[in-house]
Amino acid sequence: MDSREAAKARRKCECVDVEALAALAVDCGFQLHLRLGPGLLESVYEAILFERLTRCGLSVDRQKPIQIHFDDVIINEGFRADLLVEGKLLIELKSTERAAPVHGKQVLTYLRLMNLPLGLLMNFGAATFKDGVKRIVNNHVDFASSRLRGFAASRLRGFAASREKLSRTIASIRHFLDRLANGLDVAADAADGVAGVEREDACDEGDKGNFTSHVRVSVRCFGAIMASEAVATLNSAS
Repeated sequence: MDSREAAKARRKCECVDVEALAALAVDCGFQLHLRLGPGLLESVYEAILFERLTRCGLSVDRQKPIQIHFDDVIINEGFRADLLVEGKLLIELKSTERAAPVHGKQVLTYLRLMNLPLGLLMNFGAATFKDGVKRIVNNHVDFASSRLRGFAASRLRGFAASREKLSRTIASIRHFLDRLANGLDVAADAADGVAGVEREDACDEGDKGNFTSHVRVSVRCFGAIMASEAVATLNSAS
């Protein structure tokens, strides 16, 4: 019974693509960073990421001792792998403000000693998860389903859409300001008309007052209309 279960587990492991494992790990890491934020102890992120990956039905080893062979020397516990997913994907975790270049080289050394094709370096101390995650490859050429490239591409598309939306908003505001400037020209012409009435000897005080009142009402109506159009324009742009 035990041998059949072991064989079944081996077949399952062989069927799992390392890129699919990396995609799932990146998703879990992103959600973890999003909900908890940076700055906690490395052990906290490691424990929770271990649980999340395990709940996804994956076989995950935590702090797995790795044996090192060098010539005739055998070191039973050369180092410990933070997380080893399905025996294929190595995940090393950090929680520092800025990852050092040696961290990536360290993961590559681990991959070579374990004869693994792909590893993920996740630094949960970075301001964003994108800034803290890094792929490390060791003679790995199958990048067809790379989750990290898709992750970066989706963020770039979102940035481009935001820029386009901002450009439309700016254009709408410029159009509104042009119309407002034209309206102010109309108001200025009306004010000149008032001054002309004052120069007319035949125009009594009542006529001048009525004309001035009409001009003020017209300007206020124009301002109200333009303000309403501005609100509608900004709402449509957003």
